[in-house]
Amino acid sequence: MAGQRLWIAVSFLLAIGLLVALFKWLGAQPGDVTDMLSGLTWWTFAGLVLLTAANKVLGAWKWRAAIAGILPGSASLSIVDMAEATAWGSLFGQLLPPQISAGLARWAFARRVHTGRSIVGTTLYEQLFDLVVLLSAALAGIAVIAGGFSGPFLVIGFIVFLAVTLVALRLSLLAIERCLRLIPHPGLHALAGAISLARNVPAATQVSLSALSIVRLVIVTARACLAVAIFLPGIDIWTVALGYPIAGLAMAVPIFPAGLGLAEWTWAGLFVLAGAAAAPAAAAGVALRVANILAVCAVIAGFLVARLVGRFQA
Repeated sequence: MAGQRLWIAVSFLLAIGLLVALFKWLGAQPGDVTDMLSGLTWWTFAGLVLLTAANKVLGAWKWRAAIAGILPGSASLSIVDMAEATAWGSLFGQLLPPQISAGLARWAFARRVHTGRSIVGTTLYEQLFDLVVLLSAALAGIAVIAGGFSGPFLVIGFIVFLAVTLVALRLSLLAIERCLRLIPHPGLHALAGAISLARNVPAATQVSLSALSIVRLVIVTARACLAVAIFLPGIDIWTVALGYPIAGLAMAVPIFPAGLGLAEWTWAGLFVLAGAAAAPAAAAGVALRVANILAVCAVIAGFLVARLVGRFQA
């Protein structure tokens, strides 16, 4: 436990170091971030909050679909509770890797219904599809931006990359399962059994999880583009939309909390590519993170108010 806390502290300090280096290298100032955030109107922020809420609800549906596919017939929380747990996981993810924060938050809500192992297992399984979709969209986006291909190629490339990645995922799970079974350890054999359940999830469930991940990617891309259009007027939003999955992969790197530092460097490079100056690009990457955190906090506040009103009426 002490080692984990030390690693979290070290990774957080390294992430802060990356942010400081980004601002020093590109000439940005903290005041640039506050100036950009002050440019958000209430209507714009309301749009960010609504898109964030929709993303959390879809995340809850994904988790429910994963539970139904891996643990058919088991009990489940209400979709509202699952969405709130997902929102808390996003907030905790600003301090912890998302692979850990989501499981912890969902465990806090679902520990009376599911075991800790099933909560973590189903969460990691449904997160795999987010990563698969992000990777496929990132590869397609890079091909369009770097290769100068037309818009239709983005859709075709995404479909091809997604199909190949899903097949690779299934084969990878099979290879990991077989390797674990070769090691004479009961814990690893139990993990192999869990992987076997995940690998044999019905195809319909895998299609549903992939579809929900795609819709979530569209929503978070729209949310980013909405904020960036305010922070960096005149920027090429199409390039930002194409490059969002690359930044999304940076945020999913488990080394830093929510990709802190690494994601901002990625955003800055993408914004410069889309026509922004260096200093505003660096500030916009940080402003985008702050805006997303504020939107998540607003969604959580809504859940808490609804919970209090429900208790008062009861």
